Amino acid sequence: MAFYVNPASVLAVGILFIILSISAVGARFAIRYKKTGFGIDDYLCLPAMVSIFDVDDYELELIVVDSRHW
Repeated sequence: MAFYVNPASVLAVGILFIILSISAVGARFAIRYKKTGFGIDDYLCLPAMVSIFDVDDYELELIVVDSRHW
């Protein structure tokens, strides 16, 4: 059985998710600013995105620093 997961591919997917989340939140803010203005859900979106970055950063650090388990 072959595994196609290696540290480089996991790192690439982690970086991709960071870029996608910044793009999605940025698009949300741009659209809400033009149409209705900001609500409480928009302001709560920012801490959620930061917490996801924290988790993703920790996972990426584990993969880059300690890749012996691959």
